[in-house]
Amino acid sequence: MGHHFLRHVERCRLLLHLVDVSGIEGRDPIEDFKTINRELAVYSEALSKRPQIVVANKTDMIQDQEAFQRFRDYIREIGLPYFEISAATTAGVREVVRAAAQKLAELPPVLVFESEYVPPVI
Repeated sequence: MGHHFLRHVERCRLLLHLVDVSGIEGRDPIEDFKTINRELAVYSEALSKRPQIVVANKTDMIQDQEAFQRFRDYIREIGLPYFEISAATTAGVREVVRAAAQKLAELPPVLVFESEYVPPVI
């Protein structure tokens, strides 16, 4: 993901993990989810333990119903909040926004990070 992006993510109290579940590109949504979480853990153990909401996107165009169902079952099994949306049609988006707002209201404030100068690579 890149260290600059991950440094930005460190300031977030809540992660919304948006996963393409359409199957259009032949990708496995479970593997995509695990890959991102591995990258978070490699970068920072604390970041990997941040609260997450999992958002299954592109539910209006699912090509692989079996992979979609496996993903839904997997996320529910590991106990993370789970929502299904279609960004194109906005179906389910309002519910995700409400859940995120509610969760953010419960979480402690963001820790203040001291900026750390990173010299540009030339």
